[in-house]
Amino acid sequence: MKLFGMAAALIVAMSTSAFADTITRQAPQTSTGQNFTWFAPAGPSFGAPGSLTVSGRGDYNFHTEFLDVYLDDVFIARINPNNGDPKVTTTFHGADDYSFTATYGLTPGFMNAITANGQVKFFVDLSSGVNAFRSSAFVRVTLNYRNGQGGGPVPEPSTFALLGMGALGLGWYRRRRKLA
Repeated sequence: MKLFGMAAALIVAMSTSAFADTITRQAPQTSTGQNFTWFAPAGPSFGAPGSLTVSGRGDYNFHTEFLDVYLDDVFIARINPNNGDPKVTTTFHGADDYSFTATYGLTPGFMNAITANGQVKFFVDLSSGVNAFRSSAFVRVTLNYRNGQGGGPVPEPSTFALLGMGALGLGWYRRRRKLA
């Protein structure tokens, strides 16, 4: 019975080792060359990778119309929705009206660095060329990462089955030895 209890405790510990966190900030574009700064509380990432998704809508029809994205004052990317970057998905809605989405992978070391102080700073700087804006114009940033002790992957159901079969086999072997 002790062996079964230890196996059950191990399975519960493995299945609760990581939690997904998402931080999203969004604001409307209301002026030419606007800057956006957001601060958000963030738990430690414990060595897990993350991703940053930047999306928006506005006047991005020329190569001089872009936005620079920073996390904790570290430059991540210059996004120009019309430069053919494979990381950027762009949709044309009409004159001076484009929407875009871009996603960037973040290394475990970088995630550790930006979440170490319990807060993340997002900074987005629109170029002065982004000057035609309407009520639908906005910028959104989303940070996805794992927050939890260990930060390891959650095991597959087959892992649980193998652990259970091993515990049952050990129990059967022990019982058989006692009867002999």
